[in-house]
Amino acid sequence: MAEKTILVDGEEYVRADRGAEVGDLIRILRYDGKIVDICAKVLGDDYFNHEEFCAEPISGDVSDEDFYEGKLLINTLFSDQYATLEPKDDTPQTDRDLIIELAYTVSKMQREIDELKESESNNRKNLLNLRGYFLEVDDKAEMLIDDVAMLDERTQPLTDDGAKEFAEGLSDVIEEYVNDRITRDQIRRAYD
Repeated sequence: MAEKTILVDGEEYVRADRGAEVGDLIRILRYDGKIVDICAKVLGDDYFNHEEFCAEPISGDVSDEDFYEGKLLINTLFSDQYATLEPKDDTPQTDRDLIIELAYTVSKMQREIDELKESESNNRKNLLNLRGYFLEVDDKAEMLIDDVAMLDERTQPLTDDGAKEFAEGLSDVIEEYVNDRITRDQIRRAYD
């Protein structure tokens, strides 16, 4: 398993699988929203914690506007990304070292597999819940369509011919009422 080496001031370094500590060299990959390639040394001051710390640049493209009180302020909570660097160990590995490294790699991969399985299980549950929800929505939509069809059937007589028949019936009732009223008024006047 060949690790990529990084040359800083003539010395070879490799990426470490840990957070930075005071005095460590780091390779900054994203700074202040920009993709960069800067090597820097972590400073021990009031700002140091694992999410936010100051670093002094050693190499790379850094402009004056990137500095905070003469230092780079690394904030991993927002957008900055870095990799911790360790000096490359050129001593040949023993079989025991290889076995330890392989065991570490296998356990790391097993954790990743377990996380993926759990994620897959959660995704399946979510899909089943969504399926149930969509079936429920489909049933409700079907009920609404049936209600609309029923209302259409009930109101059908009021359209076209039904409205004409209704209007004719209403007109007859009004005519009868008016005629009856006129007749009564004429009779009263005649006898008054």
